[in-house]
Amino acid sequence: MGDNFPGLQDNDPDAGMPGILFDLDQTLLDFHASEYRSLGIVMRACALPFTDEIYRFFSDCNKSLWLELEKGSLTKQELFARRFRALLNSCGEAAAGLDPMEVNREFTRAMSVNGVVIDHISAGKAMRLYELLGLEKLDCSVAIIKNVNSNRMGKKDIIKIDADVPIDFDLIGYVDPDVTINFIRDEKLVEKKTVTLPKELKNVRYCKNPRCITSVERGLDHIFKLTDAKNKVYRCIYCETRAE
Repeated sequence: MGDNFPGLQDNDPDAGMPGILFDLDQTLLDFHASEYRSLGIVMRACALPFTDEIYRFFSDCNKSLWLELEKGSLTKQELFARRFRALLNSCGEAAAGLDPMEVNREFTRAMSVNGVVIDHISAGKAMRLYELLGLEKLDCSVAIIKNVNSNRMGKKDIIKIDADVPIDFDLIGYVDPDVTINFIRDEKLVEKKTVTLPKELKNVRYCKNPRCITSVERGLDHIFKLTDAKNKVYRCIYCETRAE
């Protein structure tokens, strides 16, 4: 698990335990997905167009240059410069004045392994978190590992998000207050946070009472207060209806 979840291997007693990997968008183990995403980030930052055709041009050029590198006919620095020089030339005047090596540095930075690992999810709850967090809307790799053996929990689920994304701690705490959230930067674990049962939920659950003011005032936030922590009971602040 250390290769797919950098930074966790030396810090988590459960690391290395077997599990079942669901690569939900079929890109977790695909280098080209990260390459595509990173090139898009760089091109947009340079105010240049980015399309599938542009990516294919870059990818084909990149592959050809790496073959030349393997044959010893060019250096790595020459490869870095030539792949982006060819790409920028294909963009015409829009890319005038851009330094291929500087663009390459930004591309390499975008390719760095960063992300979020949501760990110690109670077995069976990962898909619910995936749906409630709206992770299907992300354009990066998202993976779920289900039923991983855990010394602490017996079985657990894990979600790995291959990008820096905002995390709704309250929502996660509501679904599973024992979760640990690990933040990865440049393949290293830089921060670990735990969540707790939130005292208030805002637009996480929605009041189903047809007589509640939220049914009339459509723009009103749905807010629930924790009224019974032991039994995890939340009630609408407007009508006292229990969250379901």
